[in-house]
Amino acid sequence: DDARIKLARMEGEKQAETARVEAERRAQERRVAEATLKETLAKYGTLKETSNGFRLVLPESIWSSARAANLAPAAAAKLEPLAALLASNPDYQILIEAYTDNKGDEVSLQQLTQERARALSERFQSAGVEPSRIQANGMGASNPLAPNTTVAGRTKNRRVEITFTSAVRTTAAN
Repeated sequence: DDARIKLARMEGEKQAETARVEAERRAQERRVAEATLKETLAKYGTLKETSNGFRLVLPESIWSSARAANLAPAAAAKLEPLAALLASNPDYQILIEAYTDNKGDEVSLQQLTQERARALSERFQSAGVEPSRIQANGMGASNPLAPNTTVAGRTKNRRVEITFTSAVRTTAAN
């Protein structure tokens, strides 16, 4: 009877070790995939680490004008591979936040940024990104990166931030 208990314990330990090794292998694969994703994303804008993932900041030049919510022709073509990349990385939740400068009335600015966020969301969805993975918010003139007193400052404030949060991290902790 002791031998059977000992054998069962050894089998349990072996299964636990196999599960641990497999979990580590999956974690390593995720790290490699994330590094590759970040390297590719950096071609589209500025990449920054955040407390809950990482953020891609797209320049204002993706829009046809400072007050338009339609993409510039060159940007539309450039965003196709980005959208495909997002579609092929289903482990990430995507938060799109569009910002603008403070020139104009608050309601119009809010509407502009909402339309921009929606335009990108629709672009990504048409490339195969699951709608449930995307949250798109117009942020108006909130959270400026630079003073709105200069042309350069206003240009810097007109941007889109796309935050990537790994859906896997939260499930791995459970």
